[in-house]
Amino acid sequence: MFSLKLIFERPPPRPPVPDVVIDALQDEGRELRLELRNAWPIKTGKSRAGFDYVQTSAGYVVQNSVSYTGFIERRGQNLADTLIPDLLERTANETAQRLAAELPSAILDEVL
Repeated sequence: MFSLKLIFERPPPRPPVPDVVIDALQDEGRELRLELRNAWPIKTGKSRAGFDYVQTSAGYVVQNSVSYTGFIERRGQNLADTLIPDLLERTANETAQRLAAELPSAILDEVL
């Protein structure tokens, strides 16, 4: 049995984390889950609906407990190896850009 669990956490922060960073991470996790669901093949409705988001103290977890999720392919490419890393990179970059616009650089360097 195989289940897919993606854990994206930043190390526990040294100084208090500004609310804008916490909000950005929560938004990032929800956005990643939504994009995974939208991009996942409809034929695999159970695994598509299986993506879940859980907030943690240092980030978020996007997981899918459907046993065959890690084996789903599109045009011969495993989606866990192709789609997930691409979406994660894009959402992380969008979050970094958002934070760069909202936080002074000294705080941003300390937090990230």
